[in-house]
Amino acid sequence: MIVVGVDPHKQTHTAAAVDRQTGELLGELTVKSDEEGHARLLEWARELGGERGSRSRTAARSRVGWSGF
Repeated sequence: MIVVGVDPHKQTHTAAAVDRQTGELLGELTVKSDEEGHARLLEWARELGGERGSRSRTAARSRVGWSGF
């Protein structure tokens, strides 16, 4: 399972993706805190999960209320 954490700020949001089992950092991304940045962040998270992460995305969506995730 991949865990994505986000550090939100007024101008930017920085996200990090980590493999839950190994703790390995899989990637980081900083985007502007606007609609385009949010869309890029969601796209990036989907790319990380691929088919393997589809069940995790459903669980994450229900926890955080992101309909686009």
